[in-house]
Amino acid sequence: LNPHVSGRETVYIYPRVDDADMVFLDVTGPAWPQHPSDLRQSVEELLAGDFGIAAADDGYLLLQRGAAQKTLPPGFFTAWQAPAEPLPGGLSTDIRFGDELALRGYAVGTDRYGE
Repeated sequence: LNPHVSGRETVYIYPRVDDADMVFLDVTGPAWPQHPSDLRQSVEELLAGDFGIAAADDGYLLLQRGAAQKTLPPGFFTAWQAPAEPLPGGLSTDIRFGDELALRGYAVGTDRYGE
């Protein structure tokens, strides 16, 4: 994300916020330097305070100081939803992990290096 915001006078590495008026997070990748549970808690703390949601889509989250919205919109969660079309070469399944999570299918593939 840094190349997209590096024109700003000051850029912090999250969870450092200090006097920032905006916080931009990609929660789909590694949560370094925080554990994912700690990341979730720190975002909830920001939302309970002065920050609100300026934009949230496909696992990206833009928080802004003073923004009124405090609830993540449905579009934020699309990064973890199954595609509408079956995956090429994929297998269908219906494995449930409690009441809130289900594995509907999967596909195994390799990149151009065979990994």
